[in-house]
Amino acid sequence: MNESPKSLLPPISPVESEEVAREFVQRAPATLTLESPKADIDRSARRMSATQCATPAWIGRGHIPGLDGLRAVAVLMVVMTHSVQTVGFPDWPLVKQIGLRGAIGVDVFFAISGFLITTLLVRELERAGEIGLKRFYLRRFLRIMPAYIGLMIAVAVCQRFGYFQMQSRDWIGALTYTTNFLFHPSWELGHSWSLSIEEHFYLLWPFVLYVGGSVLGWRVGIACVISCWLIRCGIAFGLPAKIFPAGSELANVTYCAQMAESWTFTRMDTITMGSLLALACRTSQGRAWLDRLTEPEMLWIYLITVCVSITLSQSGKYMLCVAYTLNGTCIALLMWGAIQSKGVVRRVLSNPLLKVIGLGSYSIYLWQQLFIHPRHAGWIHEFPQNIVFAMGASFLSYELIERPMNRMKDRVAG
Repeated sequence: MNESPKSLLPPISPVESEEVAREFVQRAPATLTLESPKADIDRSARRMSATQCATPAWIGRGHIPGLDGLRAVAVLMVVMTHSVQTVGFPDWPLVKQIGLRGAIGVDVFFAISGFLITTLLVRELERAGEIGLKRFYLRRFLRIMPAYIGLMIAVAVCQRFGYFQMQSRDWIGALTYTTNFLFHPSWELGHSWSLSIEEHFYLLWPFVLYVGGSVLGWRVGIACVISCWLIRCGIAFGLPAKIFPAGSELANVTYCAQMAESWTFTRMDTITMGSLLALACRTSQGRAWLDRLTEPEMLWIYLITVCVSITLSQSGKYMLCVAYTLNGTCIALLMWGAIQSKGVVRRVLSNPLLKVIGLGSYSIYLWQQLFIHPRHAGWIHEFPQNIVFAMGASFLSYELIERPMNRMKDRVAG
């Protein structure tokens, strides 16, 4: 009878079996382990987590990668939105419809401002143990005011010669950074509504971090986001008509719904989301959490969500109750994905032309409004020469005002 191969093997005692096993383990390759697959997966996850959570160089000091490119994208979206409304722009309905959605570039600016300012303040807090408010406000003044004053002087000269028609309330709003509380301000200085919100943020937020550091920053930031959302929802569902006297301006729900697009207490949340992003990325756990939320496939979801949300924003209730909060959240996460990107996105945002536009984005935002003017007749306001004049004026503003003031800012305020 034929015996099976197993029966032909000589018997092995328990001691011999143990020795064979020990010899096998000793001779096994270094990469071979007797651990369970779960242990290998856990170790790989830990290695991946450690790599992802490595502290970026910019956390402590230096330039934040991709930020100039993001500024360029934001300001070009604003320029596009205004350009499609001017005389001479080609009658391309689809392009115009897309162009009009570029106003979300202001939200991108808001998120960038909150992220950058909070990063600078927390860096100083971690390094020196306190925030120098006097130095901060001096730096902000030298960064913002000279170019802004230059714009107002130019507008004043144009008005003196009858080219622009401004009302007293427009000047008061522009000079006091309260344009965002004006109903239908003049076009020439009307874009200072967004600058007004940012100035209010600059006035309040440093005190929060100065008093309570990151802990208080988290509490106030979350409270701000929730409060802005609740106020907008209240307006969307007619609450002003129930709490304000009949016949008063604030009892008019339509008026409140329009003003909710620019009031500080209804729009500060987008800036605050950028600030919360900056606070979250200060720890390795926070960065790991953000990295998990900004995997490549997730970034596509956020981008598509923003595009769909912009399309749905024709509805007032959707805009007030959903769009601002949803868009701000997606923009903040997209911004983190762009900053952390090592691939195509980083290369695009690091493009020299985009970096130049980003560096001059403040001057571009200030001056584009005077030339890309849908409400004023005249050759210089027609497309495409209005773009050329706007960029030319922005270049002069940057070279003659912004750059010298930035050098003074770094020299005087450190």
